Amino acid sequence: MRAVQQTRSKRTQTTLLDAAEGLFAEKGLDETSVTDIAARAEASVGALYHHFNNKHALYHAVIERIREEMRATNAAALCPTRWEGAGIEEILRGYLTFTILEVGPSPILRLLESPDLRRTPELMARILEVKAEFNQGLAELLLERRDEIGHPDPEVAVDFVVDLVAALSKWRPDHVIWPRRTNRMSDSDYIDHALSAAMCYLRTRDS
Repeated sequence: MRAVQQTRSKRTQTTLLDAAEGLFAEKGLDETSVTDIAARAEASVGALYHHFNNKHALYHAVIERIREEMRATNAAALCPTRWEGAGIEEILRGYLTFTILEVGPSPILRLLESPDLRRTPELMARILEVKAEFNQGLAELLLERRDEIGHPDPEVAVDFVVDLVAALSKWRPDHVIWPRRTNRMSDSDYIDHALSAAMCYLRTRDS
């Protein structure tokens, strides 16, 4: 019975986190009430307070869950055996495809770029740490293939390309408010052009 209750409790907690994540992304922390979250989760306000002390504790739990998911995703994405026999172009295409097609449309990106996160510097620092770890891992993967790079300074070139593909990925989602000349491009065309830019800068053999 205790195991069943724990399973039910965990399921309720996950449902509350899912509901809060969506609402925080759509409306922001200040405009989202505990009543909103409970209603979307189809749970009672009492159940919410049973699992979380208050809305801010729930927000912290949402961001911490995203951080843990990012770490797990990064570990899988950067596993050397995953890319055995793959060249730089295949690695960068995998990165661009995942970040643009999977991460871009998700509410996670809105949460990570929201003013709410910037107002909680301790959480922001934890997210940035995970992102920095990924950037370092991606750079190392690319530098392991330095024989493909024709740029006279491979380390500088790889650092630039890691920042370049990250910026191009963040520039693509619909919620970016700045005018863009590439709006009419399909995602696949955008990825092809972004990849061409990166490969040309690296001066790879095939670019």
